[in-house]
Amino acid sequence: MQESNDYSVSQNNGGAKTESPEARPNGSSGTAQPSEEAPVLPPAALRGNGDDLLAHGESETDSLHSGGPVAQIATAGVDLSGVTPISELIRWANGRIVTSRLAPYENKSVIHANSTGKTLNGPSYRVPPMSPGVYRSLVLPTAPKLFGSARQLFSAIAELLEKHVPLPKPERSLVSYWAMATWFADVLQLCPTLVVTGSGSAANLLLRTLVAVCRRPLLLADATAATLRALPLGELLPTLLMRSPQLSKQMIALLDDSTHPGYLVSSGKDFQQFYCPKCIYVGEDATSHLKSSNSIRIHVGGSITRSFSAPPTGDVITDFQDRLLAYRFLGRNKVISSNFHVSGFRPETSAIAEALGAAIVDDPEWQNGVTLLLKAHDEQSRVEHSSGTNGIVLRALLFHCHESNGEHVFVREIADTANRISSDDGESGKLSSEKVGHVLRNLGLYTRRLGSGGRGLVIDKQTQMRTHRLSHAYDVPKTEPACILCHPPKAE
Repeated sequence: MQESNDYSVSQNNGGAKTESPEARPNGSSGTAQPSEEAPVLPPAALRGNGDDLLAHGESETDSLHSGGPVAQIATAGVDLSGVTPISELIRWANGRIVTSRLAPYENKSVIHANSTGKTLNGPSYRVPPMSPGVYRSLVLPTAPKLFGSARQLFSAIAELLEKHVPLPKPERSLVSYWAMATWFADVLQLCPTLVVTGSGSAANLLLRTLVAVCRRPLLLADATAATLRALPLGELLPTLLMRSPQLSKQMIALLDDSTHPGYLVSSGKDFQQFYCPKCIYVGEDATSHLKSSNSIRIHVGGSITRSFSAPPTGDVITDFQDRLLAYRFLGRNKVISSNFHVSGFRPETSAIAEALGAAIVDDPEWQNGVTLLLKAHDEQSRVEHSSGTNGIVLRALLFHCHESNGEHVFVREIADTANRISSDDGESGKLSSEKVGHVLRNLGLYTRRLGSGGRGLVIDKQTQMRTHRLSHAYDVPKTEPACILCHPPKAE
């Protein structure tokens, strides 16, 4: 099913020797500095589907580039009227990373202009400074390549995962949606974190397979907050594929808080964004890690009845990277203007579904498929929401709102009821009165001293209404059929 990048190579510099970053001595700054030599590039015979041909050579559209070669890819039958130019990073055959300008040309082809340089017919776009290790490891496309349709590309990714990773079909499809969304992280308002549990060997297969299908993937082991600060995340926007079974509380909070763009984190002397797509392996069964409502959890491994192939080869990786680059170029504006909306889920699950669905271009049926996959995720989210500390305290308070014969309830009484509910649910932890007081305050339910009995809440109309509103938001089960606040009459 995979096409091969079966092209010949020509010298564009009169046979001059090119040098890879690995062969150069470290500069005084410690940052990889690309050489100024001309690249070795594929001149022709890079085919897409059928007779689509990528022809490489000089073009009269010299204004599109700054000293680099130009390629043109025919797009017969593809409407380019709504496509606008974008600048991308690509890697030449000699290992050098350069900027590339992709632009529609007369609604019949795509101009692909490489630059050694500084400005590409518009806003300045440069290769971000990065350490030599990151420079060498960063996986990038080599040139745009036709991909067929969004559904064909999705199916190819799912087949790749099936070949290399022990994943059930629903999880395989969910990972395929997520991988395609990484190519549009710069225009999405949410990039959910993919949290992986299961065997280490199966997780390794997943992470190494995702290298082929995610945008700008970087494999990281035991990353810390300092590791993230050392990466040019804001400029590069890579996909981080991480093995981190021992996440610190600080790291968990940082990862949970970096799923939306725009938020700055202090890096000492400056501030930077940590927003970017992330897939994190957190161990065999790390139920306490990364319980963010903006994450998707999958389990790899399980009962394996067949062998799986080694991770994808370099040719396969290049093939997917090049097709996904073309998909990003042709679909980016449609993702920006997507009107795909999901209802019936908790707000957080709806946001995840809308982000993943928006990345599927020109295929409403395939877009809607993500809602079916996330139904179980939403149900589990509701259970966890209602059984978390806030949910347990609200269940206890709701009980007292329904059962209390007096006008108030003490915090210690709410704590006793909450602990009884937890015990009935099979949980062993206990909540202190002090902890319950903090939870109530964080929920906007402020206690007061009620005589010699200690602090508590007055069960007035305002407290009743707020408790019921919060209980609805936390999916707390409604146990009192006669309560009009639990079951408000439906408007006719």
